[in-house]
Amino acid sequence: MSQLIDPGLFKDTGEEEGGVEPGARPFASPYAEARPSGAGFKDPRVLTRVMIAALGLDLAATAIFIFGLASGAAAPTVIFDGGPFHQALIFIGGSLTWIGWGRLIIMLMWFYRANKNARALSSGLEITPGWAVGFFFIPIMSLYKPYQAISEIWRSAASPYGWKGLDDPAIIRWWWGLYLVSAIVPLVVAMMAGEGGSDLGFLALLPGMAENICFLIIVRFVAGRQWEARSESVFD
Repeated sequence: MSQLIDPGLFKDTGEEEGGVEPGARPFASPYAEARPSGAGFKDPRVLTRVMIAALGLDLAATAIFIFGLASGAAAPTVIFDGGPFHQALIFIGGSLTWIGWGRLIIMLMWFYRANKNARALSSGLEITPGWAVGFFFIPIMSLYKPYQAISEIWRSAASPYGWKGLDDPAIIRWWWGLYLVSAIVPLVVAMMAGEGGSDLGFLALLPGMAENICFLIIVRFVAGRQWEARSESVFD
């Protein structure tokens, strides 16, 4: 008769003394999702501050560069005369590439940490921390999988235990749309070069600025809510 009952159905909730925790379920379904334990959580605030600083630097440099290009389009003989303003504009333009790469690296680090924290506080996330970063580099999947990753991160931050029932907020839809547009528009402007499009090429930088603003809102919200959830948790 003892062989008819699988001992594995009983959940081992006892302490070393052999006691059973009050309120613990006597049976554990093999299909039930594991409850988050808080393991692997790391304070997101420092990395979030670095991310915000990188976004702010990118926004400021881009705004100055756009202003310089717009001024040059209005008065090219005055602005593009080889003087100090022209040299400063060349320096800022060259710096934008390095700033952009730095921002991307920090963004991927933030994605990894935010996903790992989300998995520590919530259960049922499909995308792992590694794939939250890796999907950005896989053709086709890079068009929609990072959106799924940020959706899971945002919703689990908003409601760690009921996040699956939440809808995606407009801010992450705007961010992802602007992210894709900011990657496509420069290519379109480059193809238009020589056909009158080069004079307004600086407009290709505007979607990237809007994207940075949206992502700044996202990282502030996620980091703040994850830290609140961790501070209010009973994992420790």
